[in-house]
Amino acid sequence: MKKKVKTGAIALAQFSTGLIYGGVGPTLPTLARNVHTTHVSTVFTSRGLGYLAGSLISGSLGEKVNSHLYLFVAMATTCGSMFATPYLTTLAPLMAVFAFVGLLQGSLDTLGNVLLLGMWEERCGPVVQVTKFNFALGAAISPLIASYFLPPGPEAAISCQRVIDNVTNMTSSSVDDVGEPSSVRWAFFIYAALAALTAIFFFAIGCAEKFRLMSPRSRKKSKDQEEVRGERRRVLLVKILLLIFFMLYTGAEASMIGYLFTFATSCRIGLDKDQGVLLNTVFLGSFAVGRFAAIFVAILVTPTKQLLFNLLGVVASSLFLLASFFLPQFAFPLLLIGVAIFGVSIATLFGSCYAWAESRITVTSRTAIVMAVGGSIGEMTIPLLISNSVEISLVFFCVAFAFSELFCFFLLHRLTTTEATGGGEKEVVGSSRDDGSSEVKTLPQPEDPLVKT
Repeated sequence: MKKKVKTGAIALAQFSTGLIYGGVGPTLPTLARNVHTTHVSTVFTSRGLGYLAGSLISGSLGEKVNSHLYLFVAMATTCGSMFATPYLTTLAPLMAVFAFVGLLQGSLDTLGNVLLLGMWEERCGPVVQVTKFNFALGAAISPLIASYFLPPGPEAAISCQRVIDNVTNMTSSSVDDVGEPSSVRWAFFIYAALAALTAIFFFAIGCAEKFRLMSPRSRKKSKDQEEVRGERRRVLLVKILLLIFFMLYTGAEASMIGYLFTFATSCRIGLDKDQGVLLNTVFLGSFAVGRFAAIFVAILVTPTKQLLFNLLGVVASSLFLLASFFLPQFAFPLLLIGVAIFGVSIATLFGSCYAWAESRITVTSRTAIVMAVGGSIGEMTIPLLISNSVEISLVFFCVAFAFSELFCFFLLHRLTTTEATGGGEKEVVGSSRDDGSSEVKTLPQPEDPLVKT
């Protein structure tokens, strides 16, 4: 089976998952009304748990079972969950649906990336960015699909924190109306149909050939590569910082996608439904543009510089978001500028940090699991914390996220790059020769703004 077909299946799966993720924000108020609760934010915690389970399961089973058949099962389960979502009237099944969606994304981010690394090796950078662009493209299109099916009325109340308590006291007649699924179910049917198409692709590939991630010999080689003598402690510290980096990144991404519509239509900002959808679309559209541009930027710019530019953009965008909070009369134009810059800036953080880590330490399945676990922790905890007061917490978290990520990357860069004694070269930890023997790479002194020469 050709590599391009397998890569295309993974890209289509990312597009399908992006549709599902991007549709959460606009449809969340409707789902909250369907399950008769205002505590619907717990679905993000269940999705984070599913992401964690998907990362761990795919990382361990990926070397023992047919990887594409495993992804087929994950996509097929997600497809069934999407068909059932608009008919759910209690919170527990809805949390289970989001857990399955998280399991799919965790599997794609862990097993899918390892598959791409195995197929494309040193050329994997732009390929990973292509698949990530497909996720962003799906997430950008999804709110436009959902906007055609959003019903008017109670959503505005659910979005507004000051009248949220009144929603739980709706009259019995209005609650009974929820027994018949609203037109928003057609949006979920579209998401499910594309998930079914992707599942068919994975099933065909899985049946065509038996695909194993790595042979026992190559797994042993990867283990030897990762555990360079005398560098284990530094590699461990790098992994801890990577876990924190991805925890903050995934939490920020999930919070913006899930709560931006709610934040925009809250009492403090006061935008209407159409403006909220537009804001959500601008964010996800800029997110997609950033990931598309990263395909070409990754060829021309080193991961270090790309990460630095992205993080500086995140800092700048967070200041626009903060200004919109203190200047509500100019909130809409400030938010448009802020979310556009924010979307472009965080779009390539995942792929760029993944490529940066591969240039500093050998990224094995265990390393990928560490990064995925960090992402799952962020998705479980950060949206749940922000949900207590979306109209206040979202902005201040974005500001804290921007400066924390910049500081975390500074520590990562300094930890993995040390001045070599007696010369103008640098050591990069955790590398090895092709024959499996340990080695410390020496690179020419780069013109890096984070290092004083």
